[in-house]
Amino acid sequence: MKSLIRFVFILTLLGLHSCASNSELLNNYSNLLTFSHQGEEYKILGFSPQQTEGYNLLIREDQNEILLKCIDKQQDGILDEVIVGDISLEEANNIYQGAISTASAKGSLKQKYFEHYYLTSDKEHTFELRTYVLVDGETYNLFAVKPFNDEYSYIIRDLNANGSLDYFEVGEGDLELFQSYYDDVVRKGISRDKIKFSEGVYYVRK
Repeated sequence: MKSLIRFVFILTLLGLHSCASNSELLNNYSNLLTFSHQGEEYKILGFSPQQTEGYNLLIREDQNEILLKCIDKQQDGILDEVIVGDISLEEANNIYQGAISTASAKGSLKQKYFEHYYLTSDKEHTFELRTYVLVDGETYNLFAVKPFNDEYSYIIRDLNANGSLDYFEVGEGDLELFQSYYDDVVRKGISRDKIKFSEGVYYVRK
């Protein structure tokens, strides 16, 4: 079965440069892409922690001072937050995604295999469950449902991975109905040792 959560695209930067950041905080990156935008130098740093999902930072520095720092918490090609800098998230994403598009066209990006997912189906639907453990401590699940007679998938977020669906990210529907699908998938996943329940949180195993 193919993945239903197509918009979650894990980006790994291939372009490594010898010039490291002057900031001690930023020295532990796995990959680095340097580019120019409107005459200013920017960097995208990719991090690959052992226990959490990888993340990217968009950085602009002036010597040792960080003027701009934004984070892509899931490495999905979309910045989630401006941490430092007087810039809107929309403008930062324009810069970030422009650099990613250019790097992709040059073959400097690859898609990384996502590890925490569970695919299953019943007589009428295909289901996918993914667990995200982010570097800032946030943990959540995305639950995708694709009816066999429908071209599109519904994607719902469980904000705290506690087994309770919170809202639709893609599509609209009866949340109680989709919660019943979710309950069934989680129950079967646990019985098949694909999902673990620990300290009030449901995790998809690697």
